[in-house]
Formats: sequence, C-alpha cells, structure tokens
Amino acid sequence: MPAFGTSVTSVSASLAGLDPRLEQAAQSLGATPRGTFVQVTLPLIRPGVVVGALFAFITSFDELVVALFLSGSGAVTLPRRMWDDLRFAIDPTIAAVSTLTVVLTAALLGVAHVLRKRGEAR
Repeated sequence: MPAFGTSVTSVSASLAGLDPRLEQAAQSLGATPRGTFVQVTLPLIRPGVVVGALFAFITSFDELVVALFLSGSGAVTLPRRMWDDLRFAIDPTIAAVSTLTVVLTAALLGVAHVLRKRGEAR
C-alpha cells in the first residue's frame, strides 16, 4: 500500500496549504458547493493530486507480486505482461518499455528543473 500512502500524503499537503477563506468567499458570492470545489479547490490542489497520481502509477510497476496473485487468467496487467515476456519470450518490448520509462523520468525531471528555475527567477 505504499502508493496509497504517498498519494494521501501529497493530496493532504495540498489541502493543508489551502486557504479556507477562498472557498468561503466563493460560496458567499453564490457558488454552489460543487462549483466551489471545481472552480476554486480543485485548481489549487491540482499539483498535489497530479503528484499523487504519478506516485501511484510509478509504484504500480513495482507491484508484480500483487499483480500475479490478483489477476486471473483473463486480466493481464503491465507488470505481469513484462514478467511473462521476460520468462517465456525474448522480445524487445521490455527494452522499449524500459527505455520509455527512463526517458519519461528524465523528461519530467528536466521539466521540473526548468519550472523551478523560472520560479526562482521571478
């Protein structure tokens, strides 16, 4: 359950930094509770939600044992497919997925670095 913990932590941190007066102001101006959430709260906590989703997605690659136990013969998850391909077939798909994972991680780190430098410049 590490993905659940990191997701909850990132969203909780975003919610802790949220100023409740912004929601109160939106409701006092006539916004419905749903409208307040969609137009005020969600945009403010979106970075925490995105980070939580990314952590959960990345952690899911490491959950091979859970995928092997929970998936039946009909359901094939990506970690199980990778495991089966490594055991039973010599296929360049695993190398391609690994390369894409490394490139995606490097690109995300590069974007985060550029955004941080822009924030410091302001």
